[in-house]
Amino acid sequence: MGIRSFGQQGIVFAVFAALFAVFALILPGFLTTANMLTLLQNVAVLGILGLAMAIVVIGRGIDISLIAALAVPPGLVLQMVQDGHSLPISLAAAFALTAVFGLVNGWLIAYAEVPSLFTTLASGLFLAGLGQAALFKLDVVQRWRSCCAGRG
Repeated sequence: MGIRSFGQQGIVFAVFAALFAVFALILPGFLTTANMLTLLQNVAVLGILGLAMAIVVIGRGIDISLIAALAVPPGLVLQMVQDGHSLPISLAAAFALTAVFGLVNGWLIAYAEVPSLFTTLASGLFLAGLGQAALFKLDVVQRWRSCCAGRG
């Protein structure tokens, strides 16, 4: 049984299994329940993005705006709650923004016949810019020096 009979999925799984085994042996606390849950939580977003991209690719398209569509609505919820709006109103606003964004993308691709590469590139940049310029008042990402200064 050679490498060719494995296939790409088999090779990726073998590399994953080897790395998992090495980390389990070398890193103390790697196999703890808390660490496994943390790993699953961290990869869940990538899984959601991967599933969404798989659906788009199966439909013979490409969607570059997925990251903006994933990042801006939760940021809008956080900003609105920080500004004093209720959580249900904030969630409704974020859902409305996401629905309008998806409908505009879909209309441009399906009816205006703009290629999906250009549509999603432009709309993703637009949504990210809208979030940074108009929706968010503060950066969510803290810089290392400000959050970790003085720690040795």
